[in-house]
Amino acid sequence: MCQCTPAIRTPFCGRGDCQSPPRRIPSVRLATLEDEPAMVRMGVRFLVEGPYPNVAPNPAQVSAVVGTVIRQGFAAIAETDAIVGMLLGWSTPNPITGLVTVAEVAWWMEPEHRGSRAAVVLFQAFETWARTRDAWAIHMIEPAGSTVGHFYERQGYRPLETIWEKRVTA
Repeated sequence: MCQCTPAIRTPFCGRGDCQSPPRRIPSVRLATLEDEPAMVRMGVRFLVEGPYPNVAPNPAQVSAVVGTVIRQGFAAIAETDAIVGMLLGWSTPNPITGLVTVAEVAWWMEPEHRGSRAAVVLFQAFETWARTRDAWAIHMIEPAGSTVGHFYERQGYRPLETIWEKRVTA
């Protein structure tokens, strides 16, 4: 029986009557609360290994965000033999225009799966979800020092802003 939803159509499901693909082929599905522990581990790694020196990982806070997004936004995972990535996002009216904007909260792929088919299918599922929300635009994050912006440009995105940070508390 097909595990896909209308917002997530993988290359394996055609019209939604697929059989579950072999685990070595990437699959993408909506996350459930049962996936939260694995997603929290990935979220903590995102903070530890990313360019966020002013952010001490707080697993309880990561868990709260993951749980909220699973219930109210877009939360999907990519799997092969195990969970190899996640993408979290939400939609909200743009404060200036009022138009619905979908924004990435976090996109993590295990290092050996970055740039893989699993990453691309996960990204495509997020874009599909944005269309179902009647989004005017999608905002994706490129952490400092990352090269993911090249991928975004190939997908039709353009740079918009740069965020600068200064820590003001000890």
